[in-house]
Amino acid sequence: MESMGKNYNPYETLKRAALAQYNDGYAMMVCHPGYLDDYLLQHSSLTVPRTQEVAMLTDPQMQEWLERQQIKLIKYSEV
Repeated sequence: MESMGKNYNPYETLKRAALAQYNDGYAMMVCHPGYLDDYLLQHSSLTVPRTQEVAMLTDPQMQEWLERQQIKLIKYSEV
């Protein structure tokens, strides 16, 4: 889980996953986006990465990059 690493960068992780070659044609990245509250700060080891993933997932430039690469985001139920 890259998100547990010291230098985690969700932008680069998504780009690497999206551009990799997969036999079935699908790439997957699991995110845990969220805003921090007292409960998460007290009970989760995944704190800062949650806020980084919110920023990446809501960044219009990331959406534009995906579109330029002709990458379509889908729900797991669409596989």
